[in-house]
Amino acid sequence: AQLVGVKIELPPFQMGVTNKTPEFLAKKNPHGKVPVLELDDGRCIFESNAIARYVARLGGDSAKLFGTSTWDLGQVEMWIDVSTNEIDAPLNSWVLPIIGVWPKDAAKEKAAQEAVRKGLAVLEKHLMTHTYLVGDTVTLADIVCVCNLFPGFTVPGVFDANFRKGFPNTTRYFTTVVNQPAFKKVLGEAKLC
Repeated sequence: AQLVGVKIELPPFQMGVTNKTPEFLAKKNPHGKVPVLELDDGRCIFESNAIARYVARLGGDSAKLFGTSTWDLGQVEMWIDVSTNEIDAPLNSWVLPIIGVWPKDAAKEKAAQEAVRKGLAVLEKHLMTHTYLVGDTVTLADIVCVCNLFPGFTVPGVFDANFRKGFPNTTRYFTTVVNQPAFKKVLGEAKLC
């Protein structure tokens, strides 16, 4: 939203309470999950990547977030899917027990760590020759990927200094993107764990 000049209001919200009310389930997201983007007319869009795609298209300069060609658009979509399926999904299984959202399960956490390493290896190889995922500027793929990587780099005990040694390109990429003004305005200072 920051990169395309779209303002989004964050309503009062209490996790596990607001999103479990009958009204929320009936009108906003029947799965009871967040995020949800409620439009001025009351219609809602749920699922973070759907919201990101919608918001990215609202701004006057939105085209840059999808690259400069149909090839770029395909690459943006590909990296959104890769970062969501190969990094974010297993990373949640690693991070959420650490922060107390899910119960600890050593076997599941170990499997999640291995899956994250596998996903990051693909990202690492690509970033060996690229500053951003697609083209020479930030695209929606970078926004989604960095938001997916954020808990890994910032939650203590996840991508610590020893872990990051195996992923120098991914670490450079993450710090490059999160230190851009639009990202800092939304995410704040990203302090590596």
